[in-house]
Amino acid sequence: MNKVRNSTFTNSRVDLDNIAYDSCKFSDCLVVYSGRGPISLSGCDFKNCTWKLEGPAQNTIMFLRLMNTSFGDFGQEMVQKIIESLNTSPFSTHVDNPRGK
Repeated sequence: MNKVRNSTFTNSRVDLDNIAYDSCKFSDCLVVYSGRGPISLSGCDFKNCTWKLEGPAQNTIMFLRLMNTSFGDFGQEMVQKIIESLNTSPFSTHVDNPRGK
């Protein structure tokens, strides 16, 4: 993973994938995560930035939206358990499908 330390970014696109940012400042940036690699943000400051998901990261959000809106109580419970599991590691969740499918 590439490392960037004590840098300032202004009015630019900043890709997060495969980069460790340490003590960096971001102002008026487009911050993009695509889910194609690990990221690290340590001691960074973000001001007036726009965050965007692309590629696999965006696909994950679309999947969660589909589960939440199209699979009734089962889908909503699954999405809720995923949200609750964000504070645990490693990620794992299980929801019984009431339809047995």
